Amino acid sequence: MTVAASLSLERDLENFLIADLTQLEFGLQLFQENDKSGKQFIAGDAGRIDVLCVDQSQNLVVLELKAGEADDKVATQILRCMG
Repeated sequence: MTVAASLSLERDLENFLIADLTQLEFGLQLFQENDKSGKQFIAGDAGRIDVLCVDQSQNLVVLELKAGEADDKVATQILRCMG
């Protein structure tokens, strides 16, 4: 699989999930703040978050999407976002 195809699959998955986040968890919503959206959210030094959501209890939920198998770097990336 080429990088371009992988990016396209991730974008398609992102659009599919954002269309109905409740398929992942009831009450899950895309994060919205002022003019910022949770889609491709820039989280300062932590980098870019694929999808940032808010659950029913107003907890932030990070969705990191990967087309194919993920390696250990993904866990590190998510931990940086959580920090």
